[in-house]
Amino acid sequence: MLTRTSDGIYCSTQWSRRIQTLLVKAFVIYVRPLLEFNTVVWSPQLKGDIHAIEKVQRRFIKRLTGCSNLTYAERRTKLCLATLELRRIYSDMIMCYKMVFGMVKLEIGDFFTFNTNISTRGHPYKLYVHHNRLNVRKQLFCMPRCKCME
Repeated sequence: MLTRTSDGIYCSTQWSRRIQTLLVKAFVIYVRPLLEFNTVVWSPQLKGDIHAIEKVQRRFIKRLTGCSNLTYAERRTKLCLATLELRRIYSDMIMCYKMVFGMVKLEIGDFFTFNTNISTRGHPYKLYVHHNRLNVRKQLFCMPRCKCME
């Protein structure tokens, strides 16, 4: 059975699947690192910025053969890709872990405060979230990360 690629070239279904996996690997290797570069320092907070970054992956996945009629979530699960926002949360949590356990030369007290409530359950590394009334402090490195780790 022959299928038509985006360039108008006809190829077998087996070859189109191979091309599709090759293109996804190329996207993961070459494009996604550019989108995720320095997300620990600069993590977009505005919905417009998040949507603009995610739009790159949406547009790429939609152009693959056999994915144009699926929803974005179905396409991601078919290709085993996570959203870029979820990957930013993963990298932020990894950075927080490195900071808490001293794997990075940063002073933990400048960013986080440990929760001092003594309880019988859990671990002693619970982070305390300061409630701020100003948006300047809310957008700081540690504030969005603490909410994920509560």
